Amino acid sequence: MNTMNVLIAEDELLERKAMIKFLQIQFPDLKIVAEAENGRKAIELAKITKPDLLLMDINMPGINGLEAIEEIKAYLPDAQFIMITAHDSFAYAKQALSAGVRDYILKPSRKEETIKAIKSAQEAVWQKMRLKQQEKTQREELLMINLLYKQGAVLNLHKHMQVDASSGIIMIIKPAEGYVMEKVTENLKSWSNGYLIVYKQEYDCRWIVLALSKNNQLHLDMDVLRKRILHEYGKQVEIGIGKPKQVDENLQESYFEAMAMLQKSSDQEGRANRLNNFLTMIVTGDKTKTLEEFMVLIRNDTFKKEQLYYQVEHLLTIRNINGQGRTLHQLQTERDWYHYIEDCCDQFKVYNHSMNQIERAKQWLKDHYDEQFTLQEVAEHVHLSPAYFSNLFKITTGFSFVDYVTRLRMEKAMSLLIQKRYSLKEISYMVGYNDPNYFSRVFKKHYQVAPSQFQF
Repeated sequence: MNTMNVLIAEDELLERKAMIKFLQIQFPDLKIVAEAENGRKAIELAKITKPDLLLMDINMPGINGLEAIEEIKAYLPDAQFIMITAHDSFAYAKQALSAGVRDYILKPSRKEETIKAIKSAQEAVWQKMRLKQQEKTQREELLMINLLYKQGAVLNLHKHMQVDASSGIIMIIKPAEGYVMEKVTENLKSWSNGYLIVYKQEYDCRWIVLALSKNNQLHLDMDVLRKRILHEYGKQVEIGIGKPKQVDENLQESYFEAMAMLQKSSDQEGRANRLNNFLTMIVTGDKTKTLEEFMVLIRNDTFKKEQLYYQVEHLLTIRNINGQGRTLHQLQTERDWYHYIEDCCDQFKVYNHSMNQIERAKQWLKDHYDEQFTLQEVAEHVHLSPAYFSNLFKITTGFSFVDYVTRLRMEKAMSLLIQKRYSLKEISYMVGYNDPNYFSRVFKKHYQVAPSQFQF
């Protein structure tokens, strides 16, 4: 739990020193950040030290305790106040409560009463600290998710994060397999003078660090941080750093640059496999991971863009997916390539979903081949239109729907005939034909031999 800062305002020096001594003995985790002899001094010191808890005497020269509280609460709304007074007056108590005072202690106060009041204020401060930290963590996590996965600019930083920044830069830290990095977030933030957001990508155990600043020295600051990380963790980690970007630009590019640097430094001998990694990823339709692999490829001096383009088009063609209609000549900038890869991912995703539906249909046919059904009924079962289902089924299996069902039924019929346990009439019904004569004709057409020949 964070240390709680305390300001004591009491015009009597001996009283003030006695309270400080009492707190140091009873609450060693509290930090006395300031002591004031009057209300005006308390207001000035509160602005500077920003205490979490203020113990205020009511009767002080000049501005009294209650007036000081009203001014302090204007800029420290979350601070907790405990009033200390020698006057047992209902009017004072009412005024203190209306001013937002948490507790009201009479002089001379009993030890137990004072401890109880401070513990109550302490818990209230900690509760607010916990809530604030949770909200801050959630906002930072949402910011990083938007940055890494939605390709959006980081906007309204001052409004949503209370951060006044004009530029940002991404660092990626990848620990060696099996190596556990201890206290990553705490260490990084203690080693940096700037504003850092540290986010862990759980799926591949990488730490993503976003540094934000108003100055244009971010790349130097991050290089200092990089050296400190390597000094602390040694060869157990690899680091990639992107280029600084303006916050109103696409900060995700800094992330991809960091990924490219990380991959290039850690896998020199793996260049030959990168294209295969990219092609494997793009057919899954996962945009984020595909773009990560793409950035590794595109920043590699030995990589040929023509090879990437024609391999992707080949993958689309063999799946009978209509291409994007873009020629290689049209892909001039990285932004052009981003859009091309994203569109291809969308098409592969749709294709994969359709393939899943076809596999469901095939399994359904395998379970229900002995029943009566139509193409329309099966298409409806897998939530596809009959026309689209029919076309996709033939492309995928190489057979029309009717031919596929017939082939399935004939293979089952042959298996039953070989067993020599059933009559032709029984087998006809068992594989979905209500007319034994029609079944015999279909069987003979399929195998070029009458089913009756298997009866002997």
